[in-house]
Amino acid sequence: MFHHVRAALMIFLFAGMAWLGGFLSSEGMGQDKDKKAKGMPPQPLFCSPLAIEVGKANKVIVRGLRLEKLTNIIIHDPKCTGRVLSTGKKVGLPNNQMKVEVVGDCEAEIEITLPKDFVGGTVAFSLSNADGEGTRAVCLVKDEAPIVAEKEPNDGFKQAQKLEVGQVVEGAISRGQDVDVYQISLSGKKTYLFNLQALRAGSPLDPILTLHDTQGRTIETGEPSSLDRDPWIRFTPKQDTLVYLSVQDAHDQGAPFFLYRLAITAER
Repeated sequence: MFHHVRAALMIFLFAGMAWLGGFLSSEGMGQDKDKKAKGMPPQPLFCSPLAIEVGKANKVIVRGLRLEKLTNIIIHDPKCTGRVLSTGKKVGLPNNQMKVEVVGDCEAEIEITLPKDFVGGTVAFSLSNADGEGTRAVCLVKDEAPIVAEKEPNDGFKQAQKLEVGQVVEGAISRGQDVDVYQISLSGKKTYLFNLQALRAGSPLDPILTLHDTQGRTIETGEPSSLDRDPWIRFTPKQDTLVYLSVQDAHDQGAPFFLYRLAITAER
């Protein structure tokens, strides 16, 4: 009989321990769910357009994560103001190969106003919701250089879009395996700088910038900037010449929001 009583006690003890372990586990899972549910502020990734103007109110589309219930915009410059025009809406991914943490799954519309005397190449902002203020994003700020819009088709040397020194072209690698090609006439013995902006503004484009001669041969491939990995090329032709610049994504991906700006300047 003693053995039967001891066996019953052991069964009761093990059952109690199993119940307690399950209870604690469920409590822990519940706390994990609460932690995941809380503390999830918005995360803006990049803007369209990439660059905004001084002396005016700029309407900007922000793409990112958790933008559905925005409460405020914080501009990290006391001279600038902003407001949320429309809270975010869910948007799809162009293809399954793109990572949502890189391209986002939500778009919202904001307005940023810069004074005429604003000085600087970027303006930073963040967004907030009921869970608090999120991470910062930046908009580039346009200078006085004339802006040219990219025009398709410009996928090859025969279809290259003509540009002039001093211009800034605003374009997009709009689909997978897209290549944008530009033609520029240069004077001999002058030094030129070709500077591409994308990653510094959060664009998902991982750009490759290449300089070609009239035969399509590579003269130089852009060096990544030490600050943001955006490529640039400095080139001094020996004589007057025609060159081509090509822009493409390093992973052959693309979408209308794979935005970039390409500035062509002559050094003095």
